[in-house]
Amino acid sequence: MRTNEKSADQPARGVVTASPGPEQAPLSRRRPGIKIVFVAIAVVVLAGVGLRLWAYPGPSDDAKFIETAPVKRGDLIISVTEGGALRATESLELKCEVEGGRRTITKLVDEGTVITEEDVENELVLVELDSSDLEERKGSREISYYNSEAAYKKTVEDLAIQEKQNESNIALAKLDVKFTLMELERYLGKALAAELLSQEPDFSNLVRFASIEAENILETERAREVLGDVFVAASERVVGPQWGGEARQDVRSLASQVLLKGAELSNQEDKLVYTKQLAKEGYVGKNELRSDELRRDRLEVEKKSSEEELRLFVLYTLPKEAELRYSDWKEARRNLERVEARARSEVAQAKAELNSRKLSFQLDDERLKKLVNNVAKCIIKAPKAGRVVYAGTGHRWRRQQIGEGESVYYNQTILTIPDLSTLAAGVNIHETDIEKMKVGQPAVISLEALPGKSFKGRVARISPVANAAQSWLNPDIKVYDCDVSLEEIPEVVTPGMSATAEIVIAELKNVLYIPIQAVTTYGGQRMCWVKTPHGPERRPIQTGHFTEESVEIKGGLAEGESVYLRPPEELPEERTEAAMASRFASLLGEMPAEEPTQEQVEPAPPTDAPEEAEEPEGPAEPAAQADTEDQAGSEYVVDGELNWSKIRAETRGLSEEERAKKLEEIRQKLPPEQREQLEQRRRPGQPGERGGRRGGT
Repeated sequence: MRTNEKSADQPARGVVTASPGPEQAPLSRRRPGIKIVFVAIAVVVLAGVGLRLWAYPGPSDDAKFIETAPVKRGDLIISVTEGGALRATESLELKCEVEGGRRTITKLVDEGTVITEEDVENELVLVELDSSDLEERKGSREISYYNSEAAYKKTVEDLAIQEKQNESNIALAKLDVKFTLMELERYLGKALAAELLSQEPDFSNLVRFASIEAENILETERAREVLGDVFVAASERVVGPQWGGEARQDVRSLASQVLLKGAELSNQEDKLVYTKQLAKEGYVGKNELRSDELRRDRLEVEKKSSEEELRLFVLYTLPKEAELRYSDWKEARRNLERVEARARSEVAQAKAELNSRKLSFQLDDERLKKLVNNVAKCIIKAPKAGRVVYAGTGHRWRRQQIGEGESVYYNQTILTIPDLSTLAAGVNIHETDIEKMKVGQPAVISLEALPGKSFKGRVARISPVANAAQSWLNPDIKVYDCDVSLEEIPEVVTPGMSATAEIVIAELKNVLYIPIQAVTTYGGQRMCWVKTPHGPERRPIQTGHFTEESVEIKGGLAEGESVYLRPPEELPEERTEAAMASRFASLLGEMPAEEPTQEQVEPAPPTDAPEEAEEPEGPAEPAAQADTEDQAGSEYVVDGELNWSKIRAETRGLSEEERAKKLEEIRQKLPPEQREQLEQRRRPGQPGERGGRRGGT
């Protein structure tokens, strides 16, 4: 307990004294009975003051029993410590590569088996999976493969045959076109045939060409008489291509026949005239005369017949034969186009059939190869030297069942052969510390399997995104995977061992620091309590990095000063009767978690509490009356108690600094007693205290 040193003429605190009047006699001159009464009163008063001081110790009295620590200067190492497990950053995973359902492990090498280079050369079998059903399916797949191969080869030959047949058909069609063209040229002449083929053919000009040709043989009048309306004189001849060929020859032949028959008829008529004269004279008989007459008639008929034949040929036969030959050529052209189109269609159909057979064959080939490959993959051989580790060993949350008789699914890792030279401690870094982490930072790694030993390491990898696999445990906590590699790897270390990595994020040289428990937050500001000759002093400070034990001090303290490891119970300037009463009341109860009920608002008087001493009348009554008026006028007080629901509602969702300012505003509005209650809640060590995070700034 702190003792107050006072001068001899200074009255003790809490003792009411009165100055003697001029009419009063000195105590030494009073009667002994009166002296005894005054002594008794003084003893009672002093006892009451002592009891009050013992019941309500001041801040100086409390500070004597609080441990202190000096403000030191030195080096401070800031680090982040997280736990995890050893894992190889580079390892060879042996997976089940057999597709199509789960596979049973029929043979499995023991975990921890060391594979040598000789084992790799001898193709040591590490895992063997059940392949009985695959062997059965292999036979049917081979039959389907051979059938598809035969069908594919047949379509290849059919396509070649079809292409040859199409070549022959096209060649014949081209010959037909060629021959029909030659026939048209032979009949009309090459020049006139070319003229007809180059444009839309007009066969009416053939009549003109024929009549002109007949005129060349017969006389104009004779030709006009024979041909009639279709005759075209040479003077009316249209300039055009020179015609020729069989048609021209036929016109000439028919015209010559007309000319010849006309000449014979003329000769026969002259002879008949001479015969008639001889018959009159009696030199020729009637029979001979009749014979000449019949011959004349016959020649006359033949002449008319040749003329009609010429006319019919020029008018009908010539254009018909010419158009017929032109039609034959045109039809030959169309047939060539049909043959070519049919050839393309047949080739396309044959190629489609070939592609279908080819795809079917390739599919059967792939299926057979895949099946054969799956059968081969049922046996996993040693690919490299190393130590065999079962998949899932060292997993934090689950352990896969790997063993003979167990089933594995496709792409499931069965064994791993880790590269021990790449061992690292895999840890999860909280999102509040991830910004401080950098690749290459030094670290110290300790293993539970090797207590008392530590190994140097460095940060090798930091995941750029949060680990989604950990979010199902607590979605509000985000962690990042981090690999801390070992610089030297002992032989006894294996993957899966529990490890703790202490990552050094900063090394502070020659800085001030104090214990972390000496720092508190008051009014939204970092501060601590400093031991001074005049008692505890509350002092604002500027802090920097902090560890689990110490805090860097950037301002507010000097080297050698002493700070309290916990704040005193109250401030020296707040040590009043109302404050001590409020402090005593706050120590009896806790802040209610929810809004107080009517029973909590109007607490019943304690049954086992001692009766309160009657307060002396006089000056105490106005003070109590003033306190009651202040409580009644405050919106944060209900029947003498703090309205925690209202305070909590007004501070909910605020930042730490805003919350501190709001609480300070509320405190200024409260009566002294409730003000002390609120102050008690805001002090560290009391309910509602907010602590700092480890490894932050």
